[in-house]
Amino acid sequence: MNIFFRVDASFTIGTGHMMRCLTLANFLKENGARVTFICAELAGNMIDYVKSFGFKVVAVSGKFEYDAMRTVAILKEQECDLVIVDHYQIDEKWESVLKSELSKLKLMVIDDLANRKHDCDLLLDQNYQENFESRYDTLVPEQCEKLLGPSYLLLRPEFYKENRVRTNAQIGNILVFYGGSDPTGETVKALHALSKLV
Repeated sequence: MNIFFRVDASFTIGTGHMMRCLTLANFLKENGARVTFICAELAGNMIDYVKSFGFKVVAVSGKFEYDAMRTVAILKEQECDLVIVDHYQIDEKWESVLKSELSKLKLMVIDDLANRKHDCDLLLDQNYQENFESRYDTLVPEQCEKLLGPSYLLLRPEFYKENRVRTNAQIGNILVFYGGSDPTGETVKALHALSKLV
C-alpha cells in the first residue's frame, strides 16, 4: 500500500500530531507499506526528523488556503491508496475536495476534538472521554468506520515494554511536559503550583 500522511508540526502547533503519526507510520512501514509525509514548512517543523526515520517528505508552503488542491496535485502525481490526516485546520470541506478529485481515494482522520464534521472513511480518536463512543455520530458519514477509545492508543513500542511496578509510595521525581510547544506558559504555571506543595 502507498500511504500518505498530511500532518504538520510547528512552534505553535506543537509536536503531538507528528509524533503519533510517526508511531503509526513506523508500524505501517514494518508491515510493508510505503509511507510519504506531506508537511508544511512552518517555523519549528519536524521535516528533518521525519526524514531521519527513512520516510519521504513532500514539503509544501505554510499558506493553508490552497492546501487541499496542492495536496490533490501531489497525490495525482503518485500512486496513493490511503491518506491519513491529523490536523486541526482540516475538516469536511478540505476532505471533500480530495474525495471529489480522487474518486478512489480512501481517507482516514485522526482527531480528538470532535468539534467539526469530517468526510472520511475511517476515523480514529484514541482518547477516553465522556460519551466517547457516540460523540462523532453526527460528525462523520454513516458508512465511516470509527475506532474510538484507548484500545486504539497510538503508543511507541518502548512504552509497551515498560512494566516496572512502583514499590515505594514516595514520589521523588515529577515530569511536567506540555508537548513540543507551550505558547501560553503552562509549564511555568505548573511549576509554580508544584513549588507551593514542597
